[in-house]
Order: sequence, then structure tokens, then C-alpha cells
Amino acid sequence: MDSERSEKEDQAQQVDQLLQDLKDPDPRVRGRAATALGMKRDPRAVKSLIPLIKDEERSVRRRAGYALHVICTEIGTGFDSTVPLLLPYLEDEDPNVRLWATFVIEQNTSGARKAKDILLRLLDDNEPEVRAMAVRALTSIDPPTVDIVDAFVRRLQDESSLVRGRAVRAFEKIGEASVEVVDTIITLLKDSDAVVRWAAADALGELGNPQTIKFLKEALQTEHEEEVWTSIRWAVEKLEGKD
Repeated sequence: MDSERSEKEDQAQQVDQLLQDLKDPDPRVRGRAATALGMKRDPRAVKSLIPLIKDEERSVRRRAGYALHVICTEIGTGFDSTVPLLLPYLEDEDPNVRLWATFVIEQNTSGARKAKDILLRLLDDNEPEVRAMAVRALTSIDPPTVDIVDAFVRRLQDESSLVRGRAVRAFEKIGEASVEVVDTIITLLKDSDAVVRWAAADALGELGNPQTIKFLKEALQTEHEEEVWTSIRWAVEKLEGKD
């Protein structure tokens, strides 16, 4: 018992020192401390790490963002009390800050629910990376609300292939879609971006509408990317098994 108590005390002292290091003037020290705190997955670090996603040094922002992502994904609903601290960063004037703030809650359903209104606004962000990350964060809300689904529909025709691909994956995860949405995803089998075509094939296979087999087979005849072709073939076989 004494050894266990001693080990816990040592761990607590290490975390305390790392929290102090987050305030160090040397960005290398701040960055290393952020990484170490992420590895320790200690919830006490969240409030101190959040301001660092706006650090002047890019490497520190990145390390703090990943640390927060790891911690907040693991603690789940325990993250609720810190969500209000993060909300202002979601609407920061710096797109990199908005991106990291969205990334932090991307796998935390409870946090995404509390930030839903802001995340929906971020789907219209000027930066495609931010829009794509907002799609990922909103996808964690299960089941999705009507306004989220409607927003995903619009993003299927986003000018950025990154966002289009994320929106398609969102419907793949949801597992159901209207006829209109399915029709739009079918058109994405001809998208200029191979990643979007790949996502479209996977989504059509998961959505399970046998009427899409015809279009998938047509895509097989023109697809030249091996990984995309394989995904289309898988979707056809999956759907033919249901037909």
C-alpha cells in the first residue's frame, strides 16, 4: 500500500511540474510538457492545455492539440465542465486555432453536442480544413439531428474535395440516407478526387440500396485507381448479396 501511495504521489508531482512547464518561456519546454501530459492522460491538464492551442509557436499548438484530443476522447463526459472554456477558441479569428479546437472535441460526443451550434456554423468556414473537421466532430453525434443531416447534404457539393469526402463518410456512418442523398453520392463516383470516389463507393455499399448496383458497375468500367476500384467491387458484391 505504501509503495502504491508513493507511486501516486510521484505521478502527481510529475504532473504538477509539467503543468508549470507549460508556462515556460521556451517553446521547446512547453511543447515537451504538452506531449508528456497527453501521454499521462491526466484530466487535470485540460484547463492548462486549452490556451496553448493559441500558442505563438506552431509546434506547441500542435502538441497541445493532440494532447487535448487524447485526454478528452478518453475522459468522455468528464470533459463537459471544460467545454465552455473551449467554445471561444472554436470561433477564434485564427483558422489554425479554430481547427485545433474542433479537433480536440472531434471524438468526444458530449463535447460535440454542447458545441453543436458553433460546429454547424463552422461548416461554412472559409477554410476547408476547418469545415472538414467540423463535419468529423458533428458525425460523433449519434443519432444526428435534422439540422446536422441537412448540413451534411450541403457539404456533399462543397468546393473542397476534403469536405466532400468527409460528408460522404458521415452518411456512411449514419447508415441511412434519402433517395436524393443517395443520388448525389452516386454522382460522386465520378468525382475528380479519388478519395471522394472511394468514400462514395464505401458509402453506397453500407447504405444498402440495391438500385445503386447499376451505377457502381458502370463506375467499375472507368475507374483506374486500384484502391477505388476495389472499394467499388466490394460495394457491388455486398449489394448483390442483398438483392
